[in-house]
Amino acid sequence: MKKLSKTVCIVILVCLPAIAILYAKATAEPVVLVEALIVQVGSEASQTLGMDVFEPGAEVTIPVAELLWLLADANSAKLIASAKLKVPAGETAKVGTGEKVKFLIKKDDGSLEQKTTDTPIGTTLEATPVIDKDGDILLDFKFEHFSAAPAKEIDPQTSLPIGPPIISIQSERSRLKLKSGESMIAGGWTNVAAQRFVLVRATILE
Repeated sequence: MKKLSKTVCIVILVCLPAIAILYAKATAEPVVLVEALIVQVGSEASQTLGMDVFEPGAEVTIPVAELLWLLADANSAKLIASAKLKVPAGETAKVGTGEKVKFLIKKDDGSLEQKTTDTPIGTTLEATPVIDKDGDILLDFKFEHFSAAPAKEIDPQTSLPIGPPIISIQSERSRLKLKSGESMIAGGWTNVAAQRFVLVRATILE
């Protein structure tokens, strides 16, 4: 067997890393951008838009003129929370925003002690996308929004509320099937004054 020349060996050594990189790119799972929003729409506005009743996964068709009217009125709709993350297909990723809130409690001797909430006040999004044989995205996700209403009594020295805040949580966990770039209503909550919709979009990145 003939020995390889020094030049051929150098060429092979130089090319091997490049071949490995190309192979890794070819076999790597595509990355999916997952975005989630909580949008609040006033009851009057939602009825005008034909959204007084909704079902998760249902398509909502809104006339352009009505949509422009909604966007022009700041009191009709507002963004409550949003989050997004990038995750390779088949893997799970989680992102969170927010921080723990400080407050004061009164001790038995009348002094004040500073505490913080156990839960960060903000938004978390956890998602696991899988791409099926047709190129559709099967998305398992959990979207949570924590908000805190502070106590009415405020300490004048620290400007911190006295007493623990009232923490509320809105959470949606679903499994959806979406085409790349498609948005879908994943759930929501209704009260007398307004409706809140969870909107989810997943996009396969090139």
